[in-house]
Amino acid sequence: MPLQQAVRVTEDDVILAHLMSERELELAIVFKVQQDTRNVGQNEIRRMLLYETRGGIYQRLIGPAGRIEWYRGTIDSPTFQKLKILPSEDWVDISRGTLTLADTAQRFATLNDLRVTMYPHHSENVDKYESNLDQFPITLILISTDFTGDYTIIDGVHHSIAAYRKYFLHSPTTFTPVSAYLGVCEYPCYWHAL
Repeated sequence: MPLQQAVRVTEDDVILAHLMSERELELAIVFKVQQDTRNVGQNEIRRMLLYETRGGIYQRLIGPAGRIEWYRGTIDSPTFQKLKILPSEDWVDISRGTLTLADTAQRFATLNDLRVTMYPHHSENVDKYESNLDQFPITLILISTDFTGDYTIIDGVHHSIAAYRKYFLHSPTTFTPVSAYLGVCEYPCYWHAL
């Protein structure tokens, strides 16, 4: 099973993890202190905040997917290298249609790749994460139709590209297992990178 040490978690746990990864979101700082996912009021506020900031992803991806079972665990090097990226116009363009983390990271490693230079905010974010990778460990939010199928990153793309460059492209170092939340649902829809 590619997701190792998997334990079942709630959607509220995933929402909290997602908000905590939004370092630029000032309001998320407040919720880092209040991490009680048993508090219904806090959960509703966090859900509202997430839908306000990332509603495009969650309304299109999670709503149509139906019931999702969430798990937390770690992924190893072979699984990490096979990750897919959420299909959006910019990532399709940068990855040249493959939507694989490996191809996308390779594009960022190639200086002056035209597709990457068309999206300077992505380059800035990837560079920022790579320079701070040791201080800010990766936590990914993934989705799939099962435990063994393709995992698609729905949060943590810049961080993943930065880690891929560090571990596999620049001066390769020993890979550290990556913390991940995985949503498993029955129906493939928009998010499922084929």
